[in-house]
Amino acid sequence: MPKLYVHTAFTLRHDDGALEHFPAGERDFPELVAAHWYVKHHTREPGDATPAAAVAPADGAELAAARAALEAQAAQLASAREDASKEAARLAELRVELETFGKDLDARAGELDGREAAIGAREQEHAAAAREHAERVAAFEAAQKASQSDAGSQRGNGKKA
Repeated sequence: MPKLYVHTAFTLRHDDGALEHFPAGERDFPELVAAHWYVKHHTREPGDATPAAAVAPADGAELAAARAALEAQAAQLASAREDASKEAARLAELRVELETFGKDLDARAGELDGREAAIGAREQEHAAAAREHAERVAAFEAAQKASQSDAGSQRGNGKKA
């Protein structure tokens, strides 16, 4: 872990989004953090006692690297925004499709409810007709029995010749 002197207090946002505050003074830095361009901008080696060197502007290579990193991040952000836009459009299409399916299902459910009610009414009519038919058959059979018993009683009462 390199030891660096923080000449200007700063806060660093890590790749995972966590913020870390570095007050002015000498401290140990992890290798990855020490290599960060923002950390290099706010620190110097502990032996460098010249404050002018600490605030000297970054050289062209560092600026070019920082600009390249920013442009790469901007390109990634633009790509992510475009992907999010496409996904939002796809979700909107799916939502419309889902609403259409829902309306179709509601219409079919209404039709099925109507058919079920019609079938129920027909079943009741059929049951009533079956009861009426059974009553007629029973009445007919009772009448037939009664006429047979009347006919049988007339035969037995007659005189023999």
